[in-house]
Amino acid sequence: AFGVSVIPEITSGFDASISDFSKPVQLMAGMSDFLVNKWYIAVLVTAILYGSTRTHLFKLFTGYLAFKLPVSKDYVVNDQILRFLKSYVNIMSSDSPRGSFEQSMKLVSNDYLQFVLSGFVDGSSNDIGNSGKSLHQIFATIPYIPKEYTDIIKEAELLGDTEAGIHKAIDLIEPRVEKLSKQ
Repeated sequence: AFGVSVIPEITSGFDASISDFSKPVQLMAGMSDFLVNKWYIAVLVTAILYGSTRTHLFKLFTGYLAFKLPVSKDYVVNDQILRFLKSYVNIMSSDSPRGSFEQSMKLVSNDYLQFVLSGFVDGSSNDIGNSGKSLHQIFATIPYIPKEYTDIIKEAELLGDTEAGIHKAIDLIEPRVEKLSKQ
């Protein structure tokens, strides 16, 4: 409608062609002309773009960007680690470390972090059940998790009270997540 009625009505009031107008008007005229004459290509491109956003690869990429972009990095890291630790500490009393880790990993909503964590429950030599790695050792291998959280959990594991260390880390992360969510 813009290209068929609005632009011709605007240009009829001037003794000029569309090329004499500013670049934004020329761009809108070109886009309108394209949509009027080649609408089927626009529908096809839109369908392809929509379909690609539903792929696992796209979700991994956007999850990775959430960890890398300074705007979202702090909130996403803290929120996802908090979600993981809360479920892990709740499940660990009734399940093995591997089972607790696996169940907690499924509750992480960032596909990239979930992909990274899945490397520790895949049955390989790095599997939390096979290697005997502790939670702090796994967290230490993930560069996005602040060392501060890893150190708290490590100290508690060395003292023999992993659950208390996880609770300390949760108590440290919760106010940060609240503050970041308000920002």
